[in-house]
Amino acid sequence: KVSFCSEMQKFPKLNAGDKKIVKNSGSQINPGAVHSEPIDSEVITDRSGLTIETKLEENQDNMTIDEREYLVADDHASMSEPSTSAYSRRRLLLLVAAMCGIQVCYAVQIGHGSATLELLGMPTRWVSVAWLAGPLSGLIVQPLVGVLSDACKSPLGRRRPFLLSGCVLTTIALLLFSNSSSIGMYLGDSVLPQEAKTESNTGTEIGLAIGVFSFFLLDFSIQAIQGPLRALITDVLPPQQHPQGNSYLALMVGAGNLVGSWLGSLNLYRYFPFFRDNVQILFALAALVLCVAVSITVVSVKEESTEDNTDGTLNQNQTPRTSLNEAWTLMRNAPRPFWQVFIVQFFSWYGFFTLFVYTSIWVGRNVYLGDSGVQATSDQRDLYAEGVRLGNIGLSASALLTIIYASQLPSLVEYFGEGKMFFFSLLVEGAALSSLVFLRGERGQQSPSYFLRVATVFNLGVLGISWASSMSIPWSLIGEAVQRTNPEQVGLFTTIFNASQSGPQMLVSFISPFIVKLTNDVSFVMLSGGLMAFTGALLAVYLKVGFAKQSHEYRQANGAA
Repeated sequence: KVSFCSEMQKFPKLNAGDKKIVKNSGSQINPGAVHSEPIDSEVITDRSGLTIETKLEENQDNMTIDEREYLVADDHASMSEPSTSAYSRRRLLLLVAAMCGIQVCYAVQIGHGSATLELLGMPTRWVSVAWLAGPLSGLIVQPLVGVLSDACKSPLGRRRPFLLSGCVLTTIALLLFSNSSSIGMYLGDSVLPQEAKTESNTGTEIGLAIGVFSFFLLDFSIQAIQGPLRALITDVLPPQQHPQGNSYLALMVGAGNLVGSWLGSLNLYRYFPFFRDNVQILFALAALVLCVAVSITVVSVKEESTEDNTDGTLNQNQTPRTSLNEAWTLMRNAPRPFWQVFIVQFFSWYGFFTLFVYTSIWVGRNVYLGDSGVQATSDQRDLYAEGVRLGNIGLSASALLTIIYASQLPSLVEYFGEGKMFFFSLLVEGAALSSLVFLRGERGQQSPSYFLRVATVFNLGVLGISWASSMSIPWSLIGEAVQRTNPEQVGLFTTIFNASQSGPQMLVSFISPFIVKLTNDVSFVMLSGGLMAFTGALLAVYLKVGFAKQSHEYRQANGAA
């Protein structure tokens, strides 16, 4: 169909009684024509009975070459370019709702994943190896999903099919992980006495294997939702609304973290006694929230079908392999600001990942002096469980601050600039993570002091500032850089940038077992995360990430390889 925005002036003026409207995609007539508001029309008939489209075809013989090229370009733009109409706040919230469900899943995984793996028999120093699922999914699943979603020709659009399939797989993973112990017992696991357990024989090998498998599946399937969701936001929002869209995304991140961490801090078995334990209830609720949130996004967002469109990243003669080669070419020729933000985000996420892996273990062992490896009825086991719940309270405080800070972040960025706010968030992250090594309980006390509990919650909570900034500012900066140079490969660049978060996760997974073995203390892993965040802050200043955004140098660099 020809978009006839400015061509309407070439034909007789239509009166209200002369029009016939047939539902189609919304085109918009210029204010100079009869209709100044968006209309849903395919055919508009004047008094002579000829349609506007027919007249356009007849008049093309009399058009200049420039006019014909304009019509072709305008037609192509109407099919491939993102909508230029601004989203209201309500539509933005519906658009990013799926991120809330994603973060609920991440929150319960962060709050209880490591502790559950320990209870299944995994030694503390090897827990981080299970968390390799995160970086591997980012490095493998994200690029693959980005390529496939850019080329997807489903009637639902390019992104929504991946949101739905990822939601189904994530639900399966959540339920499988939370029931791994029960499934293991059913398949032959036995409960060995504590003195008979070794690293190679805990009596729960089957349950542990199922737990690790489902842990990996959880991360892989969530990535199938998260990447396409970010690309969807870039697809449907006009460029000037990308910062606002990313801020709303950060808001949903905070809301999801708050809900998931708050649920993780409760004794849910008290309210759902027909479940076996708290973890089963928690992960089932997370699956329910995810399904609802993804459904809201899928139903509320309209993507144009790409069934008949061969202008995507993959054409009919291409394969995923050729597109991956294209991805490598894009990486080598990416705009300079893209790689500057990439480097800083790498150091920032090293710090975050030390928190993800060891928060619950750190509070349970260092603050409460508990132990997950003793008998379930012992005092040390109870202290460990209390510590895990307090850790989730701290994560809830972080999520609440993320929501509050994210709501004010657009105004702060407008006043101070993205560079200064990003630098500040990195300083906060470095200070909070570095101080955790000094927070520990005293031997001989039944439980930590009130001051120590408050300090623990405060240090975890203040990280909400850094988290809100990390979920918004870097993505806004790389989105603007890519839109100027490679607007057709937004999905692919989004997945490439995800390596700035996956790479440091892999580094933590490999390094932390050695740190834990040398120190027998997980807080030193988190200290290394704080030092990396400080390094990221220094690099942000040195590379002027976000500082020179409006300068001539930035505009030049934005187009440079």
